[in-house]
Amino acid sequence: MSILKCKMCGGQLNIIDDETVVTCDYCESKQTIPTVDDDKKLKLYERANKLRFNCDFDKAATVYENIISDFPDEAEAYWGMILCTYGIEYVDDPATSKKIPTCHRSSFDSVMDDPNFEMVMENADSLALSVYREQAKQIEEIRKGIIEVSGKEKPYDIFICYKETAENGERTLDSVLAQDVYDVLTEKGYRVFFSRITLEDKLGMEYEPYIFAALNSAKVMLAFGTDYLYYNAVWVKNEWSRYLKLMAKDKNKHLIPCFKNLDAYDMPKEFAKLQAQDLGKVGAVQDLVRGIEKLIPLNKPVEVKETVIVQQGMNPTVQSLLKRVFIFLEDEKWDQADEYCEKILDIEPENGEAYLGKMLVELRISSKAELENLDEPFDDCENYNKVIRYADSKLRNELETYNENIEIRNENNRLEGIYTRASKMMESNTFTNYCKAEELFSSINEYKDSAERALECAEMKKGIKYQNAKVSFDSAKTEQEYKNAAQLFEDVRDYKDSMTFIEECYENAEIVRKNAVLTKAKSKMTGEVTANYESAIKLLKTIPSWKDADQQIYNCQKKIEEIKAKEEAERLEHQRQAEFARREAARIAKRNKKIALVMAVIVCSVTAVVILLNTVIIPNSKYNDAIGLMDEGEYEEAIVAFNSLDGYKDSIEKINECNTNIIESKYNKAFTLMNEGNVEEAYEIFIALGGYKDSADKADSIKYNKAITLLNEGNVEEAYETFVSLEGYKDSEDKANSIFVKNKTEELKVASVGDCVFFGSYEQDNDITNGDEDIEWLVLEVEDDRMLVISKYALDYKRYNEKNEKNANATWETCSLRKWLNTDFINQAFDKVEKEHILVTAVANQGDVTEDKVFLLSISEVKQYFKNDDERGCEPSAKAKQNGVYVTRNGNCGWWLRSVRTSTWENCAHYVGPGGSVSEEGYDAYNGNYGVRPAMWIDLSE
Repeated sequence: MSILKCKMCGGQLNIIDDETVVTCDYCESKQTIPTVDDDKKLKLYERANKLRFNCDFDKAATVYENIISDFPDEAEAYWGMILCTYGIEYVDDPATSKKIPTCHRSSFDSVMDDPNFEMVMENADSLALSVYREQAKQIEEIRKGIIEVSGKEKPYDIFICYKETAENGERTLDSVLAQDVYDVLTEKGYRVFFSRITLEDKLGMEYEPYIFAALNSAKVMLAFGTDYLYYNAVWVKNEWSRYLKLMAKDKNKHLIPCFKNLDAYDMPKEFAKLQAQDLGKVGAVQDLVRGIEKLIPLNKPVEVKETVIVQQGMNPTVQSLLKRVFIFLEDEKWDQADEYCEKILDIEPENGEAYLGKMLVELRISSKAELENLDEPFDDCENYNKVIRYADSKLRNELETYNENIEIRNENNRLEGIYTRASKMMESNTFTNYCKAEELFSSINEYKDSAERALECAEMKKGIKYQNAKVSFDSAKTEQEYKNAAQLFEDVRDYKDSMTFIEECYENAEIVRKNAVLTKAKSKMTGEVTANYESAIKLLKTIPSWKDADQQIYNCQKKIEEIKAKEEAERLEHQRQAEFARREAARIAKRNKKIALVMAVIVCSVTAVVILLNTVIIPNSKYNDAIGLMDEGEYEEAIVAFNSLDGYKDSIEKINECNTNIIESKYNKAFTLMNEGNVEEAYEIFIALGGYKDSADKADSIKYNKAITLLNEGNVEEAYETFVSLEGYKDSEDKANSIFVKNKTEELKVASVGDCVFFGSYEQDNDITNGDEDIEWLVLEVEDDRMLVISKYALDYKRYNEKNEKNANATWETCSLRKWLNTDFINQAFDKVEKEHILVTAVANQGDVTEDKVFLLSISEVKQYFKNDDERGCEPSAKAKQNGVYVTRNGNCGWWLRSVRTSTWENCAHYVGPGGSVSEEGYDAYNGNYGVRPAMWIDLSE
């Protein structure tokens, strides 16, 4: 069954039957959902929503239309069409952190008048209806705002559509070509929309109103492309597809595709009937400009000289004109006010009041009194210096006083803002925030009691360090841990009783060291090897007079003397036995010499008879007996008989024949036993036969069936060991893994939030000779048949993003750490069956949604699952230390989160510091030396 995801953030929704409105657990957005009665429908929604998330609104709309075709009563599908029509994307509101809509495809038509909205109203139930109406009002307000802003824009003649940035972050060839054409057209006098230049003064503002105004006013669109993918990039296609729809309504609009290094047939199919311009040809730009001049002729305006007729006797006075100026200002008629100021200056060029009027027009305020309430000083206004230069002393002093008051007010606001921010930081009671608060109070040392508050922060920092040192002291067990605690107290040696603790730390460290040396020395005092005891003595001499160290030295020396005495006694005994053996051998040799003389005569007479008997008569008789045994099937006895003939006739060939008959007989016997059910005896015979015929396969088959029987009888452990010993026979490896994971699943099922469980393995102790270590996971959440876990330790050290480009956006979707987790790490840490129990999770992060098996927690999730800094503190593995993770004196390291900061540096990733504090500012994604704590959802079902 497909999964329904949030329309705003992409997180998985928890659906209750028959509900049409739900609230997302991730972004807390209230939203409508489709009926969940058909799997095909849900898959279509999943596809459409994914396309919409990628801002591919045209393709998404096509899928929504398919849903409507099959399910004409689906209100949610009609609503999806509206979201595509107006190009709605949901983004984070900086003020509330909630999801709010932004519009990428505005329209002159109201959302409320859209035919699809009428179908939404017709098919939605009463509960969903109110949600739809509320969301429609939001979109309508945005649309009106866009229309209002765009209405103030002057009309454009030409709109240039192109892709600005390539995948590697560099500028595209399309952009360069487009700017060349832009320069030519603007020199001709055309008003051209080219986003690189037109929008460069719109930083921090929504671009849609200006794009909307340009698309609707432009008579010609130039769509540049040097790559098929660039023409179909999301925002490029968004612009030309919208323009094509405007062309369908207005025949005076024209779209000209401009391509280079591209086959005309590779352009979007929508351009098939349009006349394109190949910029690779000589003179292409001139041809393009000439074609545009035919479509939009340049009509040079006729210069009209204004004739001013002065009527004698009716000239207005300067004072009357000034009165008109300030009346116009009160009515906010800025142009008329400025015009009358100019009239005054034509009469009296050094009139300070007229320049005051022009400055008020410039600032868009109605009276001089409003100057004091401005947010910023106004002395950088174009007309300010002229007012000061030509005004009388009263007006000049008045304006200068206003400026000074604004500066004083702003400075006080700045100081108060810093003071308030620092005070709020002190309330959080964390070391990091005390550091920041102290720095802020020090920067405004003379404001209020900032100096005293800075000293208070410094004292609170010492208190936190002191408490951390005490925790480290209380938990210390090893020599190094006591020394680490001493270093922590050294940082606050003048605070309370830190000096006493420092002395006690070093005393305890020495005690632990001496005890460890004594224990190690005693462990060597075994066996009958003098080197062991000599090594022990060497160790014991480093701790003289400690406990029973001196007595143990004496014991080792006595043991060495005993071993040496025993070795000497054994040497003498060996020497004695060798001498006895030499003498006995000499005696026997002398006796044998006498016997040989007597026997020589006898041997000569008998030799001839013996030779005949041994070479002819006896061998022939034995050979016939062996043949008889072979014929009777007594193969083993026949082999013995043939062996005694020492190669007589064909006895060796007969031995081989007998061996073959024996093996075949055993094979047949084992086969019969197996068919009769006597599998154990059959198995032994097949094993003994080794590689004869299919004996090995028959033995494995018997063993495999035994394992199946054991498994069915519930003897899981023996069945597992049997499957493992089969080493890949049939599906024995899968069955062994299945048993292992099933047992592991049973262990996981009893775990609760806060428990630690083991799953998978990864090199952690930095000793590859002993294999990978089991990974220990901390349980964060358990729901139904799945469990969210995070590694207890930082398993390794990785940068958030290895791509070293200072201006590149290091997001979770594109960073190298995400790729490593879902490829190298998951393949190394988990076997095939374990990986099947790791769920694919929709991971939401600042509007982006990715699907990952392994991921990092976001800044909001780490605050949700860990209550305080102590819980967030994390130790690194030995491998992570070796690879470069930074470790503080408390033994902890920082660890990455997946969310990034986009307010100033776009390449800063959030992290948890070594002290457990969560960094809101983030750190350079290319350089941070923090550890990695993977997180994942484990499927607990079998």
